[in-house]
Amino acid sequence: MLAFTHVAAGCASSLLVAEYLHAGPVQTILIVAGGIIGSHLPDIDHPKSAFGSRVLPLSVPISAVFGHRGITHSLLAVLGMSWLIWWSLHYVHWQQGFSVPVVVGIATGYLSHLAGDFFTNSGVPLLWPSRRRFVSPLKFCTGDAREYVLAFAPLGLICELLQHYARISSAAHGVKGCLVTATALEMLPHDPEIAESVTTALGHIRSFLLKALTLGKQDGSLAAELDEQAAALFLLCVIQGMRVLGKTAPQEQELTQVVQMAMRTITP
Repeated sequence: MLAFTHVAAGCASSLLVAEYLHAGPVQTILIVAGGIIGSHLPDIDHPKSAFGSRVLPLSVPISAVFGHRGITHSLLAVLGMSWLIWWSLHYVHWQQGFSVPVVVGIATGYLSHLAGDFFTNSGVPLLWPSRRRFVSPLKFCTGDAREYVLAFAPLGLICELLQHYARISSAAHGVKGCLVTATALEMLPHDPEIAESVTTALGHIRSFLLKALTLGKQDGSLAAELDEQAAALFLLCVIQGMRVLGKTAPQEQELTQVVQMAMRTITP
């Protein structure tokens, strides 16, 4: 599968996991960020892939030893990479409230990549070192029309992210408020350290939106003339507006109408 399809699948699957786990806003960002990273990792064995070409000192020797779609496309790699990321974050003293969501996201994104390649003609060696390749009965070639249909997901990802914030900003959930939003309103102007943390958290949301919007322009689901930078900032404002309004306990249906209007604003 193509890189942007893997990213779309990683985003979608990590959003679903965040929703299932009832993750808070910050944890959702970390899970989705991990999902995007994890969706790239299996192709570290391919020096010409979008990810492998950026880490040639790693991808070249891995490719030489294992070839493409070898050990890095197995369940063993999912476990090994998840443990390695967790150990690394623990080593640099990340709190579990932050490190666990990242690891969950990476594992989810990694699995979504394997699931995507499962539908291609080459399949995946899930039980490596066994040479058996698992291939779906429903197959397609990398880059064919059906893959582009699947990659139409960026628009759905944006909608699902907005709807996620609509859900956690409504009724009793909304009254609890959002730590990032509350901190931005009350403390950001007076504490440079807190300002940096809040700016980073909001930057992660904006970066995710920007990535999804860019993918949407590439696959044609969004207009080519759309200013993705301005659109990402607009959607971030919508999200933070819903979090502030959530303190008044609005109904989810009301915020869903906001989501629908925001989607109409950015679509052709």
